[in-house]
Amino acid sequence: MGSGPGGGRGGDQEGTTMQLTLTDTEATELRDLLDGALGDLSSEIADTDNPGYRLGLKERRTHLQALRARLVEVGEPVA
Repeated sequence: MGSGPGGGRGGDQEGTTMQLTLTDTEATELRDLLDGALGDLSSEIADTDNPGYRLGLKERRTHLQALRARLVEVGEPVA
């Protein structure tokens, strides 16, 4: 992955669409990874003194939370 369109982190990706087909097992693994990353981000945000860095972490958390919510909509069984 590079820093150009469609690669790397950050940047404005609005308007770019990707379709990804996952098995149930893959979707579960991705949800688990996102849950772990979200927990780690919350801890890092709480421990960060740099306001600019904290803002970037909060933006990343928001994006990951939105992705996690979309995974729930698509494939997570409803209890």
